[in-house]
Amino acid sequence: MNDEISILVIDDEEGMREGMKRILTRRGYSVDTAENGETAISLIQGKNYDIALVDLKMPGISGFEVAEYINNRDDISTVVVIVSALATVEAAVEVTRHGAFDFLVKPFTPDDLVPVVERAVRQRNLIHERERYLSELNSERTLSRQLINAMQEGLVVLNMRKEPVLINTRAEFYLGTRFTEGLAVGSLGFDETVLGYIDELIAASAPAGETRMVTTRVKDAMVQVRVHPMVRQGELTGIIIILLDVTDEWEAEQDKNRFLSMVVHELRSPLAAIINYLNIILTGMFDDNPGKVHEVLERCKVRGEDLLDLIRDLLELNKRDAGKVEKTYRNLDLIEVLTEQIDF
Repeated sequence: MNDEISILVIDDEEGMREGMKRILTRRGYSVDTAENGETAISLIQGKNYDIALVDLKMPGISGFEVAEYINNRDDISTVVVIVSALATVEAAVEVTRHGAFDFLVKPFTPDDLVPVVERAVRQRNLIHERERYLSELNSERTLSRQLINAMQEGLVVLNMRKEPVLINTRAEFYLGTRFTEGLAVGSLGFDETVLGYIDELIAASAPAGETRMVTTRVKDAMVQVRVHPMVRQGELTGIIIILLDVTDEWEAEQDKNRFLSMVVHELRSPLAAIINYLNIILTGMFDDNPGKVHEVLERCKVRGEDLLDLIRDLLELNKRDAGKVEKTYRNLDLIEVLTEQIDF
């Protein structure tokens, strides 16, 4: 018997409405009916139906609007099946976009109706199981809170409606947000890339979805965000987001890139000068002026020595970072050092 399964049939045609009720009642389902969208919404507000069979074309509030209303309600988990004579691909895509689970084309026979309802019942059971798993997760949260809060990483757990059900202390610190019931994922400060990863995994409904990772700015820090599918008994039940503050590493990488850019410039300048000097000599411009050739070669020598000094400095830095150099101190005449640099 299916008396635990409640169904709401919404159709402005009385014959169609009562016919579906008779068919489903005979199979043990508990069935209510509504002749229009307004009545349906009123009934839904007072009762959490397991399945709603919704006609698209109704006066007043349309079937699309009823399906969207059900889909946007956070306190119910009604599986919507659209019943319509519009047997087109475009219509099927549109009803899916409004949150419908399945599509039944009029006219149909009892043999057409019953399998669709049975599929909807299976979907309803899956939803209830997922919600039960998340409820168990909430219960376990109290027992494991201390362990979770001791994590160095931030942890955010979302259910299948993309609602945060768990945020540890570290994540609250990173995000600048305290966990409260009814908190929306959009208020956590994630950028469009992270929100897009979440949408992709939820839409796929596949437990084998790949982990997404991105380094992005969250509030005042650079954070590595890893978005994982949360799987229980082979079913996707939510999303796990791991946050790791990598600000120091990111800034070090930026410093390294700036340093390398500077080094490349400092190496290129003397080399370019030496090559230009040599090209001048090779042109034969100073063949009749040995003194000028000597002057130009002397400049090449000075720039070459500057280049060697820079390379020695880089080698010293490398030795220092490797812990192979002891610090030594000596007095310098800053006026002399600065004068040499200005002359250079």
